[in-house]
Amino acid sequence: VAQEQRRVAILQKVAGRWRQGLVSGAFVGWKQGRDTLAHQRNVCTRLLQHWQKSLEASVWAQWSSNVEEVKRLRRVAAKVLTVWENGRLSSAWARWVEMADESSRLRRGGGEG
Repeated sequence: VAQEQRRVAILQKVAGRWRQGLVSGAFVGWKQGRDTLAHQRNVCTRLLQHWQKSLEASVWAQWSSNVEEVKRLRRVAAKVLTVWENGRLSSAWARWVEMADESSRLRRGGGEG
């Protein structure tokens, strides 16, 4: 009887350890799965942040480039306008000089020159 009780006690201890191993194995598996998922989320978050920053950087660079191009086009337009205005002014000035010379010549009584 004592021998049988000892055998039952050993079997219960083995069964308990086996059950504890199953439970702890399940817990370890769950923890590893959770850690893997957390790592994957962290990697995805960092990747998305990197993409967003590069997208923002490229958008910012494009905007800056567009602003510089608009400034350049305004300078070019201002130069063209100045040339046109000076062309009209010089043309008008030349006509005024011709008329002034003609008027002066006519006042002096000179006919044809």
